[in-house]
This record gives sequence, C-alpha cells and structure tokens, in this order.
Amino acid sequence: MALLSLVPKSIPPDSPAPRQADDENRSHFEGLSQQTDTSPGILVLAPPLRLLHMNQRAMGLMNSHLNGEEPGVSSPKVATGVLPAPILQLCKDIFHLLQDRGSAKDWERFEVRRVIGLPQQQLVLRGFGVPDPRGGKHSRLVVLMDPVTRPKEGIAPQATARFRFTPREQGVIACLSKGWTNKEIAKSLGISLPTVKEHVRHIMEKTHSTTRTGALVQILNPDDDSARPTPPPLTKEG
Repeated sequence: MALLSLVPKSIPPDSPAPRQADDENRSHFEGLSQQTDTSPGILVLAPPLRLLHMNQRAMGLMNSHLNGEEPGVSSPKVATGVLPAPILQLCKDIFHLLQDRGSAKDWERFEVRRVIGLPQQQLVLRGFGVPDPRGGKHSRLVVLMDPVTRPKEGIAPQATARFRFTPREQGVIACLSKGWTNKEIAKSLGISLPTVKEHVRHIMEKTHSTTRTGALVQILNPDDDSARPTPPPLTKEG
C-alpha cells in the first residue's frame, strides 16, 4: 500500500486560493457520501496523487475485498488516506493518460477498467479522467468500484447469446468463475491442458479481453456497453 497525502503540496504565491479550491471540490462531492450498500465506492483524486474524497462505501469495499489473504480472514483495516497498490496504480495510469487525452470530449466514452482482488472476492474498478482547460494540475480523476457480481447458476443467457459461447466454452467459463487454474479445469472437464488453453483463448477473443479476469467482467456484466480500453498485460494465469 502507498500513503496518499491529504495536504496540498506547496503552490506558488500567485496561484489562486488553492485551499479554497480544494474546499469547493470537497463540497461538490460531499453529497456522494450518503451511499447504500448497492451504490459504488467512489474516489476522487487530484494530481499528483492527492485524495480529495473517499466515500464510506469505497472504504468498506477495500476492507472486505482486498485485505485478507483468503475470504473471511480478518486483517488490518484500510487507513484513512491510504490506498491499496492496485488502485494506486490505476490512478497513476489515468493521470498519465490525461497528458494525451486533455479534452473532456476524449473521456465521454472512455474509461480505464481493472479487476482486482481474490478470485471469489473481486472488485471492478472504473476510472475516468476529468481534464481541465486550465491545465493538467487542475485535472481530476474519479474511480468507481463495485464487487463483481456472479450468476448463481451458470452464465447469464444474454451473455451466452451475445458472445455465442459453445457448450464447452460455457463449462470452461463456469470453472474460471470459481478461480480455477487451467490444470484444475482440465481435470474437472476431462480434457487436455492444451484444449483448455485453446478454449480460454477463444473466450478472450470473443469478449475482446486480454486477461481471464477481464473476460469474466464482460461475461458477468453483459449489459454494460461502456467503452473498455485494453488493460495492460498481467502475469500469465495458468
């Protein structure tokens, strides 16, 4: 984890009332703190990595999904002003993208999406840049986080129809949703390891994903048509 300072860095004397601007930003997002258990976790940051707002839902999701080595294992709570490394990396990547996507129009249908956490306790992160015409130091980013929702029985029919999964691919997806490795899938389905890898490759191609977890996000959230840029490569899963 990395410590995020809540105190603004020093700004030249001729800059317009930085603390007042921060107070206005916090006030703008104040209403977002009243959240229910079904609402997303919300983070708002300013460059370089200054946390302006974190709602209670975000704190709760990070504590419940990212701290234990295994589901149900207790661990230290996330401290105020501290973000887990995967979320911090997402924020860094978005601020980097803001250097090239400096217009609000560039972000109308663009978001950076990641899936983090343990196989059975994963979070979907959706990051958005908010450019400012005054320059990069005035830009903001918003991160929404939700738990991955998994169908209770099999794959949602709309996902099967949308991606045209074969019966065997559906069986592989059911195993992937349990967090199984390729070897475990091969043993369960009675097929060879190369065959499992081929099915996984087809599933990723059909969902336009570069990772297995990314494919699961597309499959388990089939009605979400928002833009999804290609995430950076992750370590090989097998």
